[in-house]
Amino acid sequence: MQGSDAQTLVNMIGSLVQLGSAIFLASLFFVLGGAAARRTYFRLWGWGWIAMCAALIAVASRSALVPSFAQQLMKDHSPQLAWLLVSDLWAKLMFAALVVGGARSWVAGFDARRALPIAAVIALIYATLVIALMPAARWIITAQAPVLIAAFAASAWMLLVLPASRRSLGTRVTGVVLAAAAAQWLLYLIVFGRGDPSPASRGGVLSFVFYSSYLDVMMQTLLGYGMVLLFTESGKRETDDAHAELAVAHSDLLRESLYDPLTGALNRRAFQDGVGLESVKAGFGAVIVVDADNLKDVNDRRGHPAGDALLRHLVGTLRAGMRATDRAYRWGGDEFVLLFPGMTSAMASARVEALLAAASPVPLPLGRSDERPLVPHASVGAADYAGAEGLDDAIAWADKAMYAKKGERSELRSAKRIA
Repeated sequence: MQGSDAQTLVNMIGSLVQLGSAIFLASLFFVLGGAAARRTYFRLWGWGWIAMCAALIAVASRSALVPSFAQQLMKDHSPQLAWLLVSDLWAKLMFAALVVGGARSWVAGFDARRALPIAAVIALIYATLVIALMPAARWIITAQAPVLIAAFAASAWMLLVLPASRRSLGTRVTGVVLAAAAAQWLLYLIVFGRGDPSPASRGGVLSFVFYSSYLDVMMQTLLGYGMVLLFTESGKRETDDAHAELAVAHSDLLRESLYDPLTGALNRRAFQDGVGLESVKAGFGAVIVVDADNLKDVNDRRGHPAGDALLRHLVGTLRAGMRATDRAYRWGGDEFVLLFPGMTSAMASARVEALLAAASPVPLPLGRSDERPLVPHASVGAADYAGAEGLDDAIAWADKAMYAKKGERSELRSAKRIA
């Protein structure tokens, strides 16, 4: 095999490898496109890789039809191959336009899809004129280089100068690779733009092009990686936002399940789940069971809204005199359990009785102005606990004490009515 034949074979292999890489990237963007319906920038880049596949198919076809590597580069092509050259140049220009459009869409939400038909027509006209005036591949590369340099540099600039809050590894990688691609095409412009196509100068040009397809493979692989990384980062941010929103919703639902919606006190389920019991279980303390004595009478005489206001006012009165470590639970109906860690039952009972005795009337217009003020009345039972293990028993003893006191009050009221 002669040296020129080896160069042609190696260049052909490089073109096929580059085509395979572009097909893989286009397929990857197509697969991910289902999750990118709202991300115009990613769809534009996906179309760009399809355009690159078309350009590389044209390059591979020309390489197969033109036997000599030197002729591929230096000689004018026959009119029969002109359509391949036009297709190659047009597709590469479209790739550049789609890269710019995707970057602009990512940075500012610009919908470049409307401008694509115009860009396609302009690219076709430009490609046709270039092929008609410069049929040699060397000059075609020189003609397309300024457009690609401008496109890649502009895209890199848009991604690299983003505000700090929008910068990420994906934007940096994509921007740096695009800047490197612009520098690569600047090098191509310098190499292929030399005015002397004599045999003496062809060696350096041919040696450079000998490896250019492999450089292109590396560059497009890195660019595809950066684009996919930017896409996955965007998806991760949306997923994190959704998780945060779900966490807030879960927190709200959990709060609703653990708090009594009427009084704002913790409910019985919260007690069973151990909510608010860290300080309570850490040592001894007192349990107070409070039962509203006049709730049924208020509901019957003034209606349930008045009864609800009474319960809210009762809990508000009790909580106003409780410490941060004390806990109030609505046990059911008009019965509440109060926990006072570090206090004796006598101390806690005296505090609750004092709060009830000093309770103000319910501050709502619950009836006619001639009705008596509505003041909460409650029976109180107390018990001591020595540790978390005795908490349930203490609640039971306090409940019995409360009912005993409620019975005593009922008998006293009956005796007063008889007298």
